[in-house]
Amino acid sequence: MIVPAQRLLWIVAAAGLPAAVASALLPGAITPALFLAAALLFVALADAILSRQSLAGVSIELPASQRCYKDRPATLAMRIDSQETIERLRTGIAWPGELTAPVQEQWVALPAGSFVLDWPFTAARRGQHLIELAALERPSRFGLWEIRREIPLQCAIQSLPTLQTVEDLLAFRQQTTGGHAVRQIGKGRDFEKLREYLPGDGFDEIHWKATARRAKPITKVFQVERTREIYAIVDGSRLTGRMAGGDTRLERYISACLVLAGAATRNGDLFGVVTFQDRVLDFVRAGKGAAHNATCRQALSRIAAKPLAPDFQEAATEIRLHLRGRALLLFLTDLDDPSTAEAFTNSSRLLASRHVVTAATIRPPHARPLFSTEPATVDDIYTEVGGHLAWRSMKELEVRLRQQGIRFGAFDEKSFSRQVAQMYQDTKARQLI
Repeated sequence: MIVPAQRLLWIVAAAGLPAAVASALLPGAITPALFLAAALLFVALADAILSRQSLAGVSIELPASQRCYKDRPATLAMRIDSQETIERLRTGIAWPGELTAPVQEQWVALPAGSFVLDWPFTAARRGQHLIELAALERPSRFGLWEIRREIPLQCAIQSLPTLQTVEDLLAFRQQTTGGHAVRQIGKGRDFEKLREYLPGDGFDEIHWKATARRAKPITKVFQVERTREIYAIVDGSRLTGRMAGGDTRLERYISACLVLAGAATRNGDLFGVVTFQDRVLDFVRAGKGAAHNATCRQALSRIAAKPLAPDFQEAATEIRLHLRGRALLLFLTDLDDPSTAEAFTNSSRLLASRHVVTAATIRPPHARPLFSTEPATVDDIYTEVGGHLAWRSMKELEVRLRQQGIRFGAFDEKSFSRQVAQMYQDTKARQLI
């Protein structure tokens, strides 16, 4: 593509316009004006013809894929190959709407060979974003035209989730740094060894077959479980798209997953992620290590709140098919809706018979006991009554789930990540898994 340069426009304005006016006012100036116009047209056409292929030897290459973190500055390396030296080259990238760059274009002096140009950018949303087009521009030989070329690209930017609020960062640091002794309740479930009976051992600890073989009392010794599988099951249905503070509820659930992953790593447990809506989207088996954590972040980056009803039955079926051993299942979902709460209660009953099932949700902002705060107006009274009904409904749900052996917590959105990690720590301390 060839477009007129500012130099050509200035020449036409400075020479062509006065010549046209003079030829109209002075009959003897027509011939010089036509000669000047013909000369200018000849030079412009020659410049365009000679320069139309000046960008043919220039190519652009971007990495096929690159990872970054949401709302954190990153850099994209653009490699430009040229067969000749170009003193002034203008480059630009067609950024998708989810990616923002502080500079939209850059001018570079391009040497012959390869040149790497760094583009700073920031991802405003999680997920995968495609860069499909870049553009080049350089002046023509005489500077009368701008030679432009569009180059198709295929670059996938994977934006991973990260902790956003100060409360989440503090909760993550609390769960992953430092250390203190945590009292373990109980004697453990994992069999360690056999030993001779000692006074004080219970009859339920005696290994009767070994006692019969050795003709003396033999006791079983157990040890506290060290490594267990922890799964965060994230709901991405319609209710999670509601706002909680400055972000959606789904973003708060994802932040809680990151904090929970850090706590599980510190305690030596294996961490996995399950995301679902009306079907299971990703199922990442529990593991550990930097590569596994990156896989979990990728699964969390792909989920987005959509106007769909959550299918807890489908999620429970997939979990029962994939998990044979006992694991801790932590559902991060919205259960303040009666129909959703009933569906979760019915679907999680079978899971609770094999696994340790817990659920956490963000408490609605006005859900609290009646007259917890003093109302100032009549409207505040109605708001308090509505909040009391919501609080009572969640308390009744907590009782129903407790009867099935399921722990449930409704927490404030600011401290949600810390409370979720505390639920895991309490379950670990009580050796329920």
